[in-house]
Amino acid sequence: MNPISAILNGFKQPMNLHSDLYKSPDDLRFRFTAHQLAQDYPLAEPVLDIGPPNKFAEDLGQCFNLYNIVSTSGNLNDYTWTPDKPLQPFGTVFCFEVLEHLMSPWMMLKRLQNFIYEGTSIYITYPRRMEMFWTHAHFHEYSKKRFRYMLRDLNYTIEDYNWWWYPPVEVKLGIRPLLRWTPLAMTRQQYYKIKI
Repeated sequence: MNPISAILNGFKQPMNLHSDLYKSPDDLRFRFTAHQLAQDYPLAEPVLDIGPPNKFAEDLGQCFNLYNIVSTSGNLNDYTWTPDKPLQPFGTVFCFEVLEHLMSPWMMLKRLQNFIYEGTSIYITYPRRMEMFWTHAHFHEYSKKRFRYMLRDLNYTIEDYNWWWYPPVEVKLGIRPLLRWTPLAMTRQQYYKIKI
């Protein structure tokens, strides 16, 4: 059975990837993301992966036979970031767990329009929790309403949306760590497929 069939069949087959990375909630995040992407298989290349090179994008590339994945360089908060290779326009864009770290996600999504064409599929994921549970590196965790408003303002259309809960990454003692295991504070992973 190929990896894509394994994903669509409830993740019953082991995936032969960077195994150390996927024995935790990150494994669930990878499988959820791959399951969503599998619905659009095959994905158009070249692929622009927003952010520095990372194992998550490499493993998705291995899973979906994507050989032309390009990362970005420069500050994503301003209008100067660029793809590492000038292969534009890109057929697919990965933006996984990036927006919550940016002070200006609007600027990044606006600049992205310079590197895509009308049929480009853009896949975005980001966490959503109560503000008291944000980490020190998160500037934005958008509500569904606010995020959709930003997409409309930038003339993006939503093709698909999904979400899922996942448990905390580490177990600690205390009131806040205990609350993280309740639906009140668990991370709600948001998934969007958008086009211009």
